[in-house]
Amino acid sequence: MEIKYLSLCILVGVLFVSQVNASENNGKDDVKYAALTQKDLDALPVEKRASVLDELGFIHEYGLNVPMNREQALQYYKQACELGGNYGCYNVKYAYQYGDGVAKDSAQANKYAKKMNLDNLLIEQEYIDKFSQEIYAAKALADTDKSQRPEFINALFNLLNNRPESDALFFSRIGFNQEKTFRLATLWVQDGDPQMDYQLGLLTLNDFSGHYVDEPYKARPASLKWFRAAAEKGVVEAQSLLGGIYSGGEGDEWGIKPDIQEAQKWYGQAAEQGDSDAQIALGKIYYSGATGRTDYAKALALFTQVENDGTNSRSTMPLSWMYYNGLGTAPDCDKAWSYYKKASRYVGKKVEEKIFLSKCAADIQSRKNNADALPKVTLKKESIFSRGITAKPKECALSFQIGTDKIRNMANLHITLELKNADGMATEETLMIPPFGLNTLGIDMQNHDVDPLVTTYDLPLYTQDFCHGIGDIHFTLKSATATINDKNVDLLKADSVRFVDKE
Repeated sequence: MEIKYLSLCILVGVLFVSQVNASENNGKDDVKYAALTQKDLDALPVEKRASVLDELGFIHEYGLNVPMNREQALQYYKQACELGGNYGCYNVKYAYQYGDGVAKDSAQANKYAKKMNLDNLLIEQEYIDKFSQEIYAAKALADTDKSQRPEFINALFNLLNNRPESDALFFSRIGFNQEKTFRLATLWVQDGDPQMDYQLGLLTLNDFSGHYVDEPYKARPASLKWFRAAAEKGVVEAQSLLGGIYSGGEGDEWGIKPDIQEAQKWYGQAAEQGDSDAQIALGKIYYSGATGRTDYAKALALFTQVENDGTNSRSTMPLSWMYYNGLGTAPDCDKAWSYYKKASRYVGKKVEEKIFLSKCAADIQSRKNNADALPKVTLKKESIFSRGITAKPKECALSFQIGTDKIRNMANLHITLELKNADGMATEETLMIPPFGLNTLGIDMQNHDVDPLVTTYDLPLYTQDFCHGIGDIHFTLKSATATINDKNVDLLKADSVRFVDKE
């Protein structure tokens, strides 16, 4: 008898650990739960029995790898409720309130609601009633109208994500937790609604399944499957997210290499749907020349579109920058100041009007004076850094400092280096450096403090061969080109660039 009881406890324990992976094991654990007999249940400790009954109610309520049976689900929830009030009570209330698997009966609904255990709940009864009414009204809509399901899952995501333990306990008592939300979304994604793909991506990313507790960094690559599915079906939030991932900011955290063409593609699709964040991001890609060539006219058009739409304050500072430097348009100091003054309400004011206008006029003249003079560009190795096991496929990054001697209209600065390690292995890498050295204002397009004549560049590497120490790498300049005042210039041939290996 003791051996049988122990075996049953082990079985239920294993089921509870593995139920979070129900979508990955084709629901075999749901079937095992459903096979438990009343005798099996009676052999369990009360608290464990209550949680198992609650699980049985859940899988029968939604037909998770067992036939859907709302009447049977109600009976399981009732049994769970009677075992201390930690599980099932509000599920029973919902059934009677909305006539789900039983005739509507407000008296029975209130009766079971009062059975819920209130211990350790840091919330007053009136708010318990208020919150439960709102969430169950949304649940009722989702149960009967498939189009409401993504919105319901999103509501649960917002209610359950990163909540303190006391809040999680409350929502668990009224029938909701992260793991159930994940399993419900996994079921409902089969409806084919693209928004549910996106919601399942969010749930996976924030580990509602509990599958990545010990290795949280693995949640990002796992969620990418769902975000990509949503993006391919036209979900604008997913398209914008993919644009950000591929643009190189944190792509290695998602298990992919930066791909600016892919970033441009996804940002472009989101921008076409009117997503202002994507429009700004796409504008910055055109400004930076990350695709190979700057396109200031397209960048300016996108920033202007967002500004005119009035949907996003982050377009204002880039517009000030474009007019200050005359990028895609003639320089206009007054317009640049007007946009900077407006942007300062959000990003802070680092330059006063008099200084701003004075420097703007002086910088315009300096760019004219330096128009025909070649720059003196220096490239200096700075450091090597790795982000560890959370950053794949990138193994490390080499950090460089790039400087120029005077302000001028310089863009499309491309420097190719040969890297050779101590073992004689060699590779060529090209640094595609965004515009810098345009003015003396002392801030950049984001209003960050900068040295006007210096910028930095991090070169990602995808092999450990060159990640052991920057001092072990020998660098050779292979080529250096730039666009100076709309003219393509071979800086290496003109002896206008040098690599600084040592101080």
